[in-house]
Amino acid sequence: MSLLLKQTQEYQKILSLVISMIIIAAAYLSHSQAALGFLIVFGVASLGEHFLLYSSNVENSWAGKVDLMIKIVGLFYVLYKFVG
Repeated sequence: MSLLLKQTQEYQKILSLVISMIIIAAAYLSHSQAALGFLIVFGVASLGEHFLLYSSNVENSWAGKVDLMIKIVGLFYVLYKFVG
């Protein structure tokens, strides 16, 4: 059971990174303020999900650091597009 749980957590981490990339791509392609507002909310939720996935070992995991940086950069990019 422990192996299955560990594999599931790894898939969740990969999916979390993919969602971050989708948010950045959607913000780049979007010209609608409503869509960008949705992406801001989705980006904040994704950032919260990151802290749930990497709650105790974010300092030790390079994947956690990369995921966090991509999420923050993506969220700032969406905010930049929303304001500008």
